[in-house]
Amino acid sequence: MGANPVYVNVDKSFNIDPKDLGKIIDSKTKAIMPVCLYGSTRNIREVYHVAKSYNLKVIIDAAQCFGIPELIDYADIVVLSFNPFKNIGTFGKSGALITQCNDLSDQARRFSYHGFYEGKKNDKCLDWGYNGRMDNIQAAVLLKKLEYFELNSLKRCFLAHRYIEKLNKIENDNRIVLPVERNENTWHLFPIILNDKKSADLIEFGKSKSVEFDVYYPILSHEFKTNYASNYKHKDHLSKTSDIHSQIIHIPLHNHMSTYEQDNIIKVIYDFFR
Repeated sequence: MGANPVYVNVDKSFNIDPKDLGKIIDSKTKAIMPVCLYGSTRNIREVYHVAKSYNLKVIIDAAQCFGIPELIDYADIVVLSFNPFKNIGTFGKSGALITQCNDLSDQARRFSYHGFYEGKKNDKCLDWGYNGRMDNIQAAVLLKKLEYFELNSLKRCFLAHRYIEKLNKIENDNRIVLPVERNENTWHLFPIILNDKKSADLIEFGKSKSVEFDVYYPILSHEFKTNYASNYKHKDHLSKTSDIHSQIIHIPLHNHMSTYEQDNIIKVIYDFFR
């Protein structure tokens, strides 16, 4: 499509640092694409206001953040994913685009159906398009799952805040940093920052106790071995992000976790820091 991503530093919320945006915006910038990483909406409003001060579009990647309707007020487009691994998902690959702009909505529908006009048989209006519509089976699955979404979200929020309460002592001892966004968060994942330990050590320790810890994204985008990443010219600017990433680890969190299972995970974490 002729667009090249320009990477921006994150802060300890793991979302775009609004203070870093002004350093990378130039005459070629067309849009800002913040990600609600791990389910957190932190900094989204600030990013939106910076973008609009430069008259730029905002496209939010909310693939991990389904369930916070206010996002649409801070974006031209919000993109959702219904991958089976997300907080709500179908049985296969599917997603959605949300916008309050009729023109963008019409254009998206045309792109998703091979470039045809909506409601007209085999009448093309675009030079190209995708076969990107959700099929009926996936839509039926999603509609049924929506009936249970609020209950499942409540479970995740309860477990996430229980982690915060139970792990607070270790944070107060300055051993870890717990998630900073605790209100507008769908808790797709539960990340923590290790201040004085290596994530690999906790992963190995967890394995010895039959608990799976993980770094969900082990490689940052600008460190891939792709042609674009290999030739990216501003890697030094992203040292802050690399430092944060080197300290991150994710601990188990899912709708069906029992408090008994969670207590066992918490005990393993405390044992690790002894």
